[in-house]
Amino acid sequence: MVKAAVVGVTGFGAVHYNDLLREYEAGRVQPVAAVVINPDEAQDKIARLKEIGCDILPDFDTLIAKYSGKLDICCIPTGIAMHKPMSIAAVEAGFNVYVEKPVAATVDEVRDMSAAAARCGKFIAVGYQNMYQPETHRVKEVLTSGIIGKAQKFKCYAMWPRNFAYYARNKWAGALVGADGVPVLDSPFTNALAHDLMLQLFFSGCSFNEMVRPARVQAAMMRANEIQSCDTASIRIESECGKEILFTITHAANCSSHPVHVIQCEKGHIDFARCTPAYAKVYNASGEEIEDIPFAANVRKNIWDALIDRINGKDAFICTPEMAGVHTLVSDAVFDSAPIIDVPAELISTVTFDETGIERNVVSGIEKILRRTFDEERILDQCDYPFIRRGEVQEIAGYTSFENRFGYGK
Repeated sequence: MVKAAVVGVTGFGAVHYNDLLREYEAGRVQPVAAVVINPDEAQDKIARLKEIGCDILPDFDTLIAKYSGKLDICCIPTGIAMHKPMSIAAVEAGFNVYVEKPVAATVDEVRDMSAAAARCGKFIAVGYQNMYQPETHRVKEVLTSGIIGKAQKFKCYAMWPRNFAYYARNKWAGALVGADGVPVLDSPFTNALAHDLMLQLFFSGCSFNEMVRPARVQAAMMRANEIQSCDTASIRIESECGKEILFTITHAANCSSHPVHVIQCEKGHIDFARCTPAYAKVYNASGEEIEDIPFAANVRKNIWDALIDRINGKDAFICTPEMAGVHTLVSDAVFDSAPIIDVPAELISTVTFDETGIERNVVSGIEKILRRTFDEERILDQCDYPFIRRGEVQEIAGYTSFENRFGYGK
């Protein structure tokens, strides 16, 4: 069986904990060690892990010292600022790594992680979970096959309300930098809806395993919550070969609208939505549906199928740091090109979040405005809200490092 460790079992670490238990019960993975820094909050999980022979450790350094050279893979579902140092330490200890998205906050960090993995002969797989799914791969196959012509435009919008508890759940939620000054760059497009931006960047790549080559980026960002980062973002990306990506999302809506993608091609289009039920449909130039792509169940198991195959020497598809680094590159360019504008108080309402009684901030009219930008194929502008300021167009050529142009954390 594959020998695995996990760093944390609460928060999103609970998802990885459940993965390891499922794979253990299937006879595929042995959870060897788990780092638990908050044992009072995880007594049931600790008890279960001990039952199956898993060693409970107080910190990451102990994991590295005790199990160097003895694990096949280490799961790192930690805060963004810890992705780089933990991933590098893990591959240097002889472990493969499954690290949560985003791979890191800055392109500089991604380069260091990629170099460490190559130097140590280990892989780092990144947790953009949709990248491992059959429906994603089939959409990319359709796009690269040419059956509906060359792809030209990729657009997506989503409204996922987030309440005050979401931003209070840890010290880095909604942060641009951590307490130690290390970049975090948390945002809707680097966290909750990062999967969808990553899908656009993958779908717009010219070959199956290729991500898009972005040429320039322009964005508008605003916030209705008392956070460092934005809670609404509207991004336009132009590729080196002239493809256009439009991505507009918010956490400050009153109602939820799951991510909706439309991919426009020369001889048809693809509709793709991560909702309930999810769907992906291919249409020809006459608007006739020519393929209905089913969404696979067992999303988390599909990830582990790929991880286990890679560990066993098979050429399974994984999301590499190089692929995930394109998302980081675009995100860094957005933060370097556009200011984050505070929404005027008179446009913000505080409403109660369903039956829980937890409150959230909502921007007046934002649902109609985001849908309008999607339909009109543009990003947010002053015609939507007079206070909006689009950032400068950020040229990607030669953009190799996050510059922190707006002095975040200083």
